[in-house]
Amino acid sequence: MLTPDQLADLPVFPLPNMVLFPGSVLPLHIFEPRYREMVAWCLEKESPMAVAMIQPGSEGAQLADPALVPTCGVGRIERHLQLPDGRFNLVLRAESRVLLEEELPLREGFRRFRVSEQPDLPADPQTLARHLSTIKALSDGLATTVPSLGYLLNELLDKGMPPGQIADQIIDFTTLEPPDKQQVLEQRDAIKRLAAVEELLAGLLATSVHDHSHDGHQH
Repeated sequence: MLTPDQLADLPVFPLPNMVLFPGSVLPLHIFEPRYREMVAWCLEKESPMAVAMIQPGSEGAQLADPALVPTCGVGRIERHLQLPDGRFNLVLRAESRVLLEEELPLREGFRRFRVSEQPDLPADPQTLARHLSTIKALSDGLATTVPSLGYLLNELLDKGMPPGQIADQIIDFTTLEPPDKQQVLEQRDAIKRLAAVEELLAGLLATSVHDHSHDGHQH
């Protein structure tokens, strides 16, 4: 949860092709002077920061303030190391999703926004449980054809995270393109996100079973 002050004034770090899901851990190397200033400000104020994807098409424009996709992840600096020349290496742990409501007048060198939190919508626990059961079955199936993937999925399912966050984490480590991941980030209905995960895993399982069977016929 963000405080009222943080909702009213949140630093934002723009990045191309980056979708930050709640629960994810993002290592960052900060070298631009204005973003070094932003990290120092966050550390001093104990403030979280948002990571917003630059609008596709704005990345190569060399704009000081490229257009941003409004829904983005927000996290806190979990670890940091400031290098002798002022650069930072840090680890950001994402906690929630927010909507960029209004950009504030530039006071420091980095961008800040008024934001609103975008928590998951209320969902029926039994429906969530059914989706998780299906995902578990798909994960067990993948464990026989793609053991490394099955292991990762089952390890994730055993962590006891909220259902919506489980969906986010599975989507996060897939090879979906950033715009497709962004669509998932913007979906506040955890049931719909879990359904998207089911569809994705079912497709992976069907492909892996076909490939596994095909390889078996060749030997």
